Amino acid sequence: MTDKSKLKKKIEKNLISNKNFEIGDLKNSYNYRFINEYYQEFKNHPEISNFKDKKVLAVINNNCSSIFWLNFIICFLMNFTLMPNEKKNKAYKKLKKYYDAIIVFNGKKFQIIKNKEKIENKLFEKIDYISSTSGSTGKPKMILHDIESIIKNSNETLKRVRYKKNDKFLIAIPNYFNSAICHFFTCLIKEVTFFSNEHILFPRDLGNFIKDNKINYFGGAPLQVGWLLNLNFKIQCLKKIISSGDFLNKEIISKFLKKFKKNYELYNIYGITELGGRVFINYINKSNTPFSLGKELSHFKID
Repeated sequence: MTDKSKLKKKIEKNLISNKNFEIGDLKNSYNYRFINEYYQEFKNHPEISNFKDKKVLAVINNNCSSIFWLNFIICFLMNFTLMPNEKKNKAYKKLKKYYDAIIVFNGKKFQIIKNKEKIENKLFEKIDYISSTSGSTGKPKMILHDIESIIKNSNETLKRVRYKKNDKFLIAIPNYFNSAICHFFTCLIKEVTFFSNEHILFPRDLGNFIKDNKINYFGGAPLQVGWLLNLNFKIQCLKKIISSGDFLNKEIISKFLKKFKKNYELYNIYGITELGGRVFINYINKSNTPFSLGKELSHFKID
């Protein structure tokens, strides 16, 4: 059984019956019962049931809420090809010819775009994740991926970062970013409650959200890590800070080692945005080389 199949089975049998598991954002929180009902309703929808054995592209538009992640889960379970997407990006229409249908999600509503003349393509038969993160160019890259590699990275990351089941994780970057997707899979595997909040624009707001919602793990960009270290109060519930998406600069690392080493665990994850590429993790608290990339995940090593 593949890692992908194992995770699907786990979600259907364990996670959506875990009374402690939630997906939340600034305004709403959805528990295991709602997630299960949402999945069953979608799966049994008359129009959706027609695509059970078809090749379907699920375009999940980012709408700044946890509905994005609910749609992500149900489409993953339905074995659709996932394309987390910035709402303005219409590039997915170019892919229509390779699929029996495209389903475009905007919150709880969805639109089905059928294709009567599908073109068979062996490459797209194997692809189950399409990244639309813009990157440094400002234009969507539409990189094709295999989710199996993402899940493998997440499993290996958990061996280093050591999350605990039923703890709470917060991501504060746009949902459709690759690093957010990777963090989400890691939380699904470990059954860690997942919060996403894209509306945080000020350091104190970030600190207060973590404190008020008793967040145990924070994942964000280096800038946001700097925000937490500049707060004039310690967040008692916060255990781990995971920086990803870019390399932590020397100033932030030095400040952490000098003032906060006893308060939090700091992990610098580099390469996570590449998904299928090499990923490095540096556990800053105990690293002999805190300003380096750290050690690559073990499954990347070549004998």
